[in-house]
Amino acid sequence: MSDRDPVFTSSFWGELFRLAGVKLRFTSAFHPQSDGQSEATNKIIAMYLRCLTGDHPRNWLEWLPWAEFCYNSYQQSLKTSPFQMVYGHPPPSIRSYVQGDARLPAVDKAMTDRDEFLAEVHDRLEQAQQHYKAVYDQRHRPVEFLPGQWVWLRLLHWPVASLQVNGRGKLGPKFFGPYKVLERIGDVAYRLQLPAGARIHDVFHVGLLKKFHGEPPAQTPGLPPIQHGRVLVQPDSVLKGRFARGRQELLVRWKGAPPAESSWVALEDFVQQFPDYQLEDELLV
Repeated sequence: MSDRDPVFTSSFWGELFRLAGVKLRFTSAFHPQSDGQSEATNKIIAMYLRCLTGDHPRNWLEWLPWAEFCYNSYQQSLKTSPFQMVYGHPPPSIRSYVQGDARLPAVDKAMTDRDEFLAEVHDRLEQAQQHYKAVYDQRHRPVEFLPGQWVWLRLLHWPVASLQVNGRGKLGPKFFGPYKVLERIGDVAYRLQLPAGARIHDVFHVGLLKKFHGEPPAQTPGLPPIQHGRVLVQPDSVLKGRFARGRQELLVRWKGAPPAESSWVALEDFVQQFPDYQLEDELLV
């Protein structure tokens, strides 16, 4: 399972996995949380390390094997431990230590520190899990849509970072549409009726949708230009050109933005992002 990066959707990758007997499954658009197992694993490991480095920021490497040992304990989803899944036998148990049993003071201190550390981590993990669950439940509610309903679609509305475009930013629209729900995919994803020629996957997570109220449109509205999952700001006109900082730049006015937000863009970046835009000859000096 992976996202829809061109590396994974390429013909080479698909043919390679077909020959290997692997079935590719892609997450829904703009929702990396669909790969829940990998995301949950990364989140748990990050939570372990966060607990470890709270009071011992310089000794995190020393306790990293213990974090690995804690993660490889019993898991409810597997009904066993990851350690046993890999090695075929249960992990070795940790013998409880009674202070004073060791003959060497250094060993006694190391074993005592170990028991104190594991007890502290156990308490912190339980506290973190309870806190995350309480915060998550406060901000989430069940939402469902039926086929035939109309919904607003939320897209990432950030300008292209390489162009350093100021755009409308936070004051720009975040939802587009509305679009008709065609079918429900699984429990939390929906397929929408996008306009013809839309170069975007038509399955979206329910978190990106909002119910539309009112009379639905006669035809499906168009989508704004999108690049890498972000709404792409389009040029309205090129006002003038200049040579600065060792490169040629263009002063570009952007569609939907006031004249005060016109910005200088490197000619090379502008041509790469908008190859179909016809520049006037007098600007290319």
